[in-house]
Amino acid sequence: MELHQLRCFVATAEQLHFGRAAQQLQMLPSALGRQIRLLEEDLGTRLFARTTRAVSLTEDGTTLLRDARTILAKVEAVESNLRNRSRAGTARRLRVGAIDSAAAGL
Repeated sequence: MELHQLRCFVATAEQLHFGRAAQQLQMLPSALGRQIRLLEEDLGTRLFARTTRAVSLTEDGTTLLRDARTILAKVEAVESNLRNRSRAGTARRLRVGAIDSAAAGL
């Protein structure tokens, strides 16, 4: 299971429409469908009940949606925290440079 697959799953579960979810994620519907299929294969369960007219979550899909939102929120919090720490660290750095020819006379 990959984070990208979880993001694809959450978008599709919230939209309950592969085309709209793909548009939201700026990817092709076929690529989105492939990511969902790979996730279902990895987990060994169907996450969506698909018909030609509708898409709905299965019981396992509903469980995964709740857990996936929690996982993605934690991942985003960690990324944000590290970015903020990184920015704060670079703001405190002072870099001094010298040209070799100028330093030779010292």
